[in-house]
Amino acid sequence: MSSDIKEKFLLGGFFLIMILGSYLIVRVDRETKNYQETAKNKIKVEISGAVKKPGIYEFEEGVKIEDILKNLELDERADISGFEVNLKTTLLDGQKIYIPFKGESQSKKININIASKEELESLPGIGSVLAERIIQYRQSQPFKVIEDLKKVKGVGEKTFEKVAPFISVQ
Repeated sequence: MSSDIKEKFLLGGFFLIMILGSYLIVRVDRETKNYQETAKNKIKVEISGAVKKPGIYEFEEGVKIEDILKNLELDERADISGFEVNLKTTLLDGQKIYIPFKGESQSKKININIASKEELESLPGIGSVLAERIIQYRQSQPFKVIEDLKKVKGVGEKTFEKVAPFISVQ
């Protein structure tokens, strides 16, 4: 084989490799973007208590508590009537939901991760403005412990001490 043919053969192989490499890069990039877009629209919620399969569930962003209750397999001992949560509340990523059993005493504490504005305003020292700030804060990140409430602008130590006995994060 002459050196001229070898050069053309090597050059053709090089271009073929370049075309294949470009195709793979574009394909991987598209698949990564599709995965990221899909992942952004999902939230994970831990569900425990009177359910047949407690654990972490994945839902579409924006799902309401009433929607998930319709689709959960509840234990026959579940007591939804004792479920002291606003069923129209939108779930947040990382939230924990506990379904009570019949006869189980439900705490009268207000879950600051899912409470309505009106429920928050019923707490001592929390007015309309602070209730809005609490809701805005939890939309970006759920409260992990009740002490996280102090991270909300306007909630100092004194306000926290007033509300602490009446709040929960689950």
